[in-house]
Amino acid sequence: MNFASLLFSVDVISRLLHYVFHENQETVELEKIAIAAGFFEAKVYKIGAGFMGNLVAI
Repeated sequence: MNFASLLFSVDVISRLLHYVFHENQETVELEKIAIAAGFFEAKVYKIGAGFMGNLVAI
């Protein structure tokens, strides 16, 4: 493995981790907003690796 491919691998992993943690924060925030609005329970369902999602609140 040369230096350029190592840098590429580190960059890809870094971007994936940022995406995963950012998506989780957004999901938790949406669920908290629904609870604060008076719903009993809220859950965000993601489709296609976060491409699309739905907030279901009851």
